[in-house]
Amino acid sequence: MKPHIQTLSSKLILVSLFDREINCRRAASATFQECVGRQGNFPHGIEILTEADYFTLSNRANAYLNVSCFVGQYPEYLESMLKYLAFEKLQHCDVTIRVLASQALSVLSVFNPELIIKEVLLPLIEKCFSKALHIRHGAILGVAEIIIGLSGNSQQSRQETLDQAFVTLSLKEKAIIKDSENHQKFKALFDDLSSQNYITKLLPAGSEDMAKVKGIITRIEQENLYKGKGGEIMRGGVCHLIWAMSTAKLDIDTSLKENLFKTLLDNFKQVNTEIQDEATRAFKVYCCAYLNGVTAGNNEPVMQFVHKMIDSSANETNIAMCRGYNMAFGVMSQDMLLLFAGEKLFQVLMANCVPKGVDSDDAEARKQTCKSLIQIVETMGLQNINVEIRKQIMETFYTCFEDYTVDRRGDVGSWVRQEAMVSLNKFINLIVSCNDETIIS
Repeated sequence: MKPHIQTLSSKLILVSLFDREINCRRAASATFQECVGRQGNFPHGIEILTEADYFTLSNRANAYLNVSCFVGQYPEYLESMLKYLAFEKLQHCDVTIRVLASQALSVLSVFNPELIIKEVLLPLIEKCFSKALHIRHGAILGVAEIIIGLSGNSQQSRQETLDQAFVTLSLKEKAIIKDSENHQKFKALFDDLSSQNYITKLLPAGSEDMAKVKGIITRIEQENLYKGKGGEIMRGGVCHLIWAMSTAKLDIDTSLKENLFKTLLDNFKQVNTEIQDEATRAFKVYCCAYLNGVTAGNNEPVMQFVHKMIDSSANETNIAMCRGYNMAFGVMSQDMLLLFAGEKLFQVLMANCVPKGVDSDDAEARKQTCKSLIQIVETMGLQNINVEIRKQIMETFYTCFEDYTVDRRGDVGSWVRQEAMVSLNKFINLIVSCNDETIIS
């Protein structure tokens, strides 16, 4: 058995961590445990068994992002894990598995940044243009998450996914999966590794490899990979890549900034709300990374785009476009809002919160506009908003309480009423918590 120990242990680890089916993960874990007990020479077998057991592997997200993170510290398993995720699981037919695999790559990238750039990142860039939809979608997710990991931002994304996965678990199940003493000791090491920015050293701004990363979106658009079957999935992947580039704050030129802005605008127009959500998430980080400090004179193209968005939101009959643009207004940075959020923008948003009595009325769009309106107030601060506008905003929320629109889906007006209640509650809290008497009055 000795010549086959490394191969056998690696294969069992891969199945126990990354198989889609819970029974397969548990069976591989049990086999690994038997081999550790009988052979005694599996690398780091005892340490791994304390983490990868029947219960901790039962939750797929925990197996991908928590347990694999612990196993990844051991070089004997790391390379096989990285390549298996990149060239097997990123090409899986299940979108959920592709997403988890990309996030696992983000977490594992900090253990050997040089290896993941040479052996994983560069091959994945070429796969972003594959004719097979599942291959290019998985590749673009993988590239995005590796950038996140190498830039020192993988912890936040990982924790968000784990929190979502643990929502449905009972307190007893959460207690079982809770970090062991072994994992607690490992956390200090991982926190230190995952907080470092490896991009500036290994992928400098002027390098050929970084140019390939920055050119992915442009090439996808040139090759028309949005068109045909699966175009919506690719749009979501591109938005995720923009989010990753913005989170990592890659150094990009003015031309690419404008192209990314145009790409996001195009995705705001899509009917699919999942694409709009991805675009909104990316736009929020994009504004903070590349449009902070924007003024009337230093970014003329962006100003033109935003003014066009405001005009379109006011006059356009395209429901999806209005909804998408209104969502974008809510996540703009404070600098952008202070520049653009004049009376016109507020009037447009308040008008879009209430039914207009036309065919283009849409309850989902009104709900999103209510949400964006309070987000703008929170970002700008009450002190930067005109007194009359503040009164009109509150009146708008009260008006939304009377939205009892009904269509084939039922009482769709309830979506607007619920969002208005939440928004009004936040608005009143902002007023009460403000010490400025002029605002309270």
